[in-house]
Amino acid sequence: NQKKRFISDDMFVNIWWEDLIATLTVMVRKGCFDSVGMFDESKEVEGTEDYEMWLRIAKKYDVGYINKFLAIYRVRSTGHSRSNIDRAYVSARRVINKYREYIQQRVNHWKKMYDQRMLRLYFNYGLSHFCENNFQQARKQFRKAMGHKSTDLKTTIYYLATFLNYGQIKLIRGIKRKISSCHRQGF
Repeated sequence: NQKKRFISDDMFVNIWWEDLIATLTVMVRKGCFDSVGMFDESKEVEGTEDYEMWLRIAKKYDVGYINKFLAIYRVRSTGHSRSNIDRAYVSARRVINKYREYIQQRVNHWKKMYDQRMLRLYFNYGLSHFCENNFQQARKQFRKAMGHKSTDLKTTIYYLATFLNYGQIKLIRGIKRKISSCHRQGF
């Protein structure tokens, strides 16, 4: 329930930094779609068609953002297959790189921003594998994240955790839940 904090006054930069637009909440004039086109249905951006289209729109038009919850939708554990998640991360990387030159034009410290963006992408991809106990794939993505100059402690800790066995990780997850529960209860 936390409001979004933007990294820039430029909405294009904010959208590139984080796919923050929920499609079910968007209002767009028809002329905008006539100008920039509809969703790109090519395999290149499969799984991130909306993200790519918001960037195309923000590149050409002013975009407003209402920093409130406007919709609720249900996420089911059976709703996303592993192959769809993998495809979405690969597509997100393509979209990020497709609009990289516009970031270079709009942001003075674009290289640092690009490294941080890629670190977050690979960290989140690794975390999705980690949560499914696919530690070998998680390790691979965390290693890619650490390849970017702005590596953080959290990425390093998760990377090291991929070398533990499932029983050890299960124990750590239990301890983490207990600590979190104590904090919620005010202990």
